[in-house]
Amino acid sequence: MDRLRLILAVAAAKLIFLFCRITGSRGSATPGKYARALCPNVIALLAAKVKRGMIVVCGTNGKTTTNNLINATLVQAGYKTVCNNAGANMLNGIAAAFCKGAGLFGTLRADYACIEADEANLPLLFAQAKPDIIVVTNLFRDQLDRYGEIDLTAQLLKKAFDMAPEAKLILNADDPVTSVFGRGRGAAYYGVASDPHMLAVEEIRDGSNCQLCGAPLRYEYYLYGQIGRYHCPKCGYENPQADYRADGIRIENGILHFDVRHAGLTVHAESEVTGLYHVYNMLMAYAALDLLGVDHKSILSVLCAQKPEPGRMSRFGIGGKTVYLLLSKNPTGFNQSVTTLINDRREKDVLLVLNDKPQDGEDISWIWDVDFETMRKADAHHYSVTGTRRFDMYLRLKYAGYDTDTISVYDTTEEALAAMLESGRDLYYVLVNYTAMYPAYVALSRLEKEGR
Repeated sequence: MDRLRLILAVAAAKLIFLFCRITGSRGSATPGKYARALCPNVIALLAAKVKRGMIVVCGTNGKTTTNNLINATLVQAGYKTVCNNAGANMLNGIAAAFCKGAGLFGTLRADYACIEADEANLPLLFAQAKPDIIVVTNLFRDQLDRYGEIDLTAQLLKKAFDMAPEAKLILNADDPVTSVFGRGRGAAYYGVASDPHMLAVEEIRDGSNCQLCGAPLRYEYYLYGQIGRYHCPKCGYENPQADYRADGIRIENGILHFDVRHAGLTVHAESEVTGLYHVYNMLMAYAALDLLGVDHKSILSVLCAQKPEPGRMSRFGIGGKTVYLLLSKNPTGFNQSVTTLINDRREKDVLLVLNDKPQDGEDISWIWDVDFETMRKADAHHYSVTGTRRFDMYLRLKYAGYDTDTISVYDTTEEALAAMLESGRDLYYVLVNYTAMYPAYVALSRLEKEGR
């Protein structure tokens, strides 16, 4: 009976994928929804067919980029993979990825499964399929109406990790909220070796209390959010020793450079994506691939050549003008976008798109935790706001001290983009939250293709 249900589920998913392709829809999760309705354990049945293992990437920021870096490197190394690389990270999206990679009769010839998973869906996923490696990016406040405060999300992760006791954890040594998950697990850690002294914003530090005893942590320096060099004066907990370390971090001519140090070996890495968050993305991808036995040259050849994911520091050339699209969906992610803005000293205009759809989280009070006051140092000439909560964003900028004559409000993203590109500037930044990302990316791609 399971086999028949599996065949029906895969066939239904593939038909829906075909329909989505014909109609121009993304269809990254819908096929999985119907597959799970026909075969509730479709993930378990297909994951059991993966030959070498399953790598799961979870955490607040950086999941999609890191997961896709790992997947791209494995594919380049000659392995067959299953990957939800569009970022659909709930059970329906994961089921869709497995069905897409499967044959019509429920066969699956994959060496690895590279799966990005939503934190709240981890226990549900691990109930069906046990991972071999779990990569944890970081933990920040995100979608408060779904997750609640950061401590509740940490409890969700711990519950999931306890369900997979044999899995190898790869953790951020510089994040005091998630680094504690490795105690007694033989985890591998990644981190930054020293303070890179980059210009940064003032932030609310959500996880700046010790997760073991509750005492306030003391920091030698912050990198962003609660990420940094910390120690607890009460119980002595501090950054675990990082097995994979980034050192010599610098930005030269718009290119990010740093060295990766591991087990006495030092290799140089670089990227077109400039930001401390991407140093961590590349570090954890490097760690996972190294543990899987991929050679260092193969890892770096893909990591350094990888282009930004859509919306994650995507760059567009439109009629001689440069436009950057940055996903900014929670306070820490938005503050990293602000940091990028203020470190780019060129003249620019800025467009902010804020939605409150279910995928974004309907509680947008987090915008008051973003350091828009520091963004005034970005030397932008004009700001535009749009999205379903455009007036909330306008109000936030007004209270941050912006001259309201420099702020324009637009009903649609297309209208805002058109008006913005008509100004005399050569550089633009577009900051969007989750549901605004894809429409903005499509619109900018079309404008780039048309050359206007």
